[in-house]
Amino acid sequence: MVYPAHVVHVLIASPSDVSAERAALRVTLWEFNDEHTPTNQVVMLPRTWEQNSTPRLGADPQVILDEQIVDSSDIAIGIFWTRIGQMLPDGTPATVHELERLVEAGKPVLLYFSNTPVVPGSIDAEQWAAVLEFKERAKSWGIYGEYSGIDELIERARRDLLSTVRDRLHLPQVTAPVGRKLGARPIARVEKRQNQRVDSKGALKIENLTYLVIENKGTGDAKNLRMSWASDDEDGLQPPIAHDLEKPVASLVVDGQIEISLMLHSATADRCDLHIRWDELDGRASESTQTLGF
Repeated sequence: MVYPAHVVHVLIASPSDVSAERAALRVTLWEFNDEHTPTNQVVMLPRTWEQNSTPRLGADPQVILDEQIVDSSDIAIGIFWTRIGQMLPDGTPATVHELERLVEAGKPVLLYFSNTPVVPGSIDAEQWAAVLEFKERAKSWGIYGEYSGIDELIERARRDLLSTVRDRLHLPQVTAPVGRKLGARPIARVEKRQNQRVDSKGALKIENLTYLVIENKGTGDAKNLRMSWASDDEDGLQPPIAHDLEKPVASLVVDGQIEISLMLHSATADRCDLHIRWDELDGRASESTQTLGF
């Protein structure tokens, strides 16, 4: 059946250390569409620079992004953890710049800060100080949210998007979902850890380790899970080395997770797309592509 629908463009703005949250939010928005669009005629379209910008020369990169995806967005979701992100020539963080443009345009902005613990010494002190400074300044904008894990962020964002679309965009037909669609939802993230050991001479050594973690945040098991990196980028950079990445996983149960050790090298790209394919319990084939930062 063909019917008209309200299309809401949702900008997801964040630095690279919350790439798992970005991927989870994209999935959440499409789940929102599965649940709401047939009855409420509302379509949420996620927007990120990786997926929705197109190459163009002749202007500053941020000016191009503003024209292509920022200024035409209806809502923004900002997420921060330990990094403020890339700086623009005037010293303003690019992510903060994007959020401020929507605030100045009178558009809704949902802002969240992660409380997830980090390994001491694993964060950039200058970036962390900038996040704390921005968090303090954000108090003058209104109210921001905090979360301690991806699940909490997703639940908060689902609730906040419902009320925002209904109250700020004047679409009163938007209602709370009556139930979530059954199915697996593999979410990938990169986790960095430090391991302390004593060598043969009694000296303390600290190893920096990187892991790819895949968690099933859905409501059904993922069968025959397969993963692969996207092809090398145009600059010749490569994804991390992961010897067991393409080995199929027979089953990833609800709330279960798998870990794969990653080896970063001099030619490792700053970010790569991870393709995930799996079979649902009813035999349906599903897939997703998630962008990870390293």
